[in-house]
Parts: sequence; C-alpha cells; structure tokens
Amino acid sequence: RYRYFVSINKLAYDSHNWMKGHNYKFFIDNMVKDKLTKKGLEITNKNIDKITNFVTAHINTNLNFILVKYLSLWTDVVGHLMSEEEKEKNKFFLNLPSMLEMGSYDPLVLEIMSFGINRSTAIELTKKQRIKEGQSVELYLRNYNIAKLSSLHRKYLEKAGFGSIK
Repeated sequence: RYRYFVSINKLAYDSHNWMKGHNYKFFIDNMVKDKLTKKGLEITNKNIDKITNFVTAHINTNLNFILVKYLSLWTDVVGHLMSEEEKEKNKFFLNLPSMLEMGSYDPLVLEIMSFGINRSTAIELTKKQRIKEGQSVELYLRNYNIAKLSSLHRKYLEKAGFGSIK
C-alpha cells in the first residue's frame, strides 16, 4: 500500500508540522531531502510523483482520518473521566483531534475556517494581516485587503463573500 514506513515518531512530527500550518510542499520537500538527496539518489519526475502521492495519502489518511479517529476516542474516554474543572484545565489537549483534522493550532485560523474558508487561504490571511485587538473575525474577513493576496486566495475569499479592495 505505502512504499514508505510510517513510525510513531513520523506521525508525531508530521502532525505537529501539519498543525503548525505547513503545506504539502513542506512535507514533499522534506521527503525528497530524506529519501533521495541524502541517499544520493536521482530526483526524477517518477520519484517526485511517488513521494507526492505518499505525502497526500499520508496526510489525508494517517493524520486527518486514522490519527484523528483514535485521538477522538482517547479524548472521549479521558474527558469522561475528568471533572469540569479538569476539562477546562486540559481543553487544549482535549481539542487536539479537531485541531489535527482542521490542520492548525492557531485559534484565529480555526475560526476563519469556521466561516467556510479553506485551510491554506486561512493560513495565508493570518500571515499577511493579523486581526486587530477587539475586532471580530467576521469584520476582519469583510474588511480584509484582498490586494495583498495571490489570485487563488483572493478568489476563495471573494467566493465566500469576504474581502475588500483598499
């Protein structure tokens, strides 16, 4: 099924980097470096395609489905055993399955995504322009200066009914 072995360390490392907001290119570049460049192997289109297919399947299956499923089960069991005070104290850990599935630790990115904006666009928005103190996310999205964005992200934001030209 997969050509590359996936260890628990790789799952943890990749999960952390996925939630930090890294894109597919980051994972592909790392695998090219680890599996080809360090071993002195030729970088061919065929090898890049294999790595790209692996990375896509790994993130979509191992991280966003299987790991999310088991982490959700774990948080359900552990959460059931906790008092309300303990749940409040450990809410970050109890929300890890959702953060992993959505692909971000950043509360602003997660809230932007809740407005129907895809992950890559939400991450790009927060890199280019942070929210102002006390500003609602909806107002932030409505007033976002889309001139700062690439045409792809601009299209997604406009399609969702947000953004303005300043």
